[in-house]
Amino acid sequence: LFLIRLPRFEKKEEGKQGDFFKQLIGKASQLYSGLSHLKSKGRIDTWLNGEERITFEIASPTNEEEIGFYVAVPKQFEIEAQKAIYGVYPDAKMEKVVDDYTIFTSENFVAGSHVYLQENDLLPVRAFQEFDSDPLGQIASSLSRVPHYKGATMQIVISPVSPKWYKAGKNIIEQLKKGKTFGELTELFKGIKGDAKQKKEEPSVDNEIIEAISKKISRPAFYTNIRLVASAPTPEEAENILQELEQPFF
Repeated sequence: LFLIRLPRFEKKEEGKQGDFFKQLIGKASQLYSGLSHLKSKGRIDTWLNGEERITFEIASPTNEEEIGFYVAVPKQFEIEAQKAIYGVYPDAKMEKVVDDYTIFTSENFVAGSHVYLQENDLLPVRAFQEFDSDPLGQIASSLSRVPHYKGATMQIVISPVSPKWYKAGKNIIEQLKKGKTFGELTELFKGIKGDAKQKKEEPSVDNEIIEAISKKISRPAFYTNIRLVASAPTPEEAENILQELEQPFF
């Protein structure tokens, strides 16, 4: 587990914030691309060490006044992960954490939730080029307001997708190009809501889906688990903190 420290960014003039945040998110995209290559060498290595999972955490630990940014990596990828982070953020400082932080106390109550997609995971969520403001700003702001006797964290656990995921995307695109309608591919798009009969008469919808899936499978992808946890002296206070953390995802 590493504590990540970055120099404070200068506040940009009004009207330039959008471009600034796109640059920041573009760097994060480079980082994920580098981390996508951290894979175990063969089935035996996977069996011995488990699946490759990397965890990013933003936390407001109990008995601390400041929030912290952390990354946890498997021991066998420690050096490679440091190279990936320093390659994108050369001014970063990585401090190995000997004693893990905690957001819990023996007296506090805990509330938690996890984020999931409402649609098929081959369909993209919002691309970073579409952001005009810092997507983590609201979460970081919420965490910074958590007093020292409470605690909260957002944990993002990622693992590179298997080649089968990319293959599934290519197969669906090929079927769409052959004239298959959205309705006919409903079983392949498990989890997508809506009436297939309402979709099939709009061929432009298929074109939009083809473009969306093509863009997504052209970049490194990860299985992702986002967890939100809050700790406070009463159940109501813990739930209020959790709801603030959840709000940016709606």
